[in-house]
This record gives sequence, structure tokens and C-alpha cells, in this order.
Amino acid sequence: MTASTPSRAGPPTLPAYAATKGVLETLVKHWAAMLEPCGIRVNAAAPGVIETDMSNFTKSEAGRNLTLNMQALKRIGKPDDGADVIGFLASDAACWITGASIPVNGGSKL
Repeated sequence: MTASTPSRAGPPTLPAYAATKGVLETLVKHWAAMLEPCGIRVNAAAPGVIETDMSNFTKSEAGRNLTLNMQALKRIGKPDDGADVIGFLASDAACWITGASIPVNGGSKL
């Protein structure tokens, strides 16, 4: 494949983006273990497709259908969906959660 040959896997940045999600899940567990003695909890929200500039592919019918077909909740996520989870994780209500990556993805790929 040459630099000008399109890939069927999506834009060239997609594999790097996907890899960073996996790295972050691993780092959350390691940081949680390392920082626990200091009383610091480490968690992450792992968003799926959220209605932002990054997900402008969902503005086309094909992109929207692709996204909705892999989600149980059959809607594109809103920024508030992720913010609510982050707010919860930062609150005292989540005081017994550490080392977790919480999927915020509408049930993607269930």
C-alpha cells in the first residue's frame, strides 16, 4: 500500500486513536495501583461515538446508519452523556471505584 492508496480500515489516524484507547485502559489500572497509597482514585470514561466535530461522519446517512447499527441504544451520544459519567466518577458516590474504565458508548458492539 502506498501513501496515496486509500485504506479500507479508515483514515490513517484511526489505528493510532484506537491504540491509545487500549493504552489508557492499561494506564488507568497501573496508575490506580500506584496512587492508591496516596488516597487517589484513578478511573476513566471510555466514550464511543459522541456528537462532536470528531464524529462528523455521523452527519451522512451511511455514517449514521453504521454507528446506530452497532449500538444497543440506537442514538448518537451527546457530550453530556460523557460529562455525567465523569461527574459521577469524580464524586463521593464513586468512592469505591478505582482502576475502572467505564464504557460510555450506548452499548456499542453488544
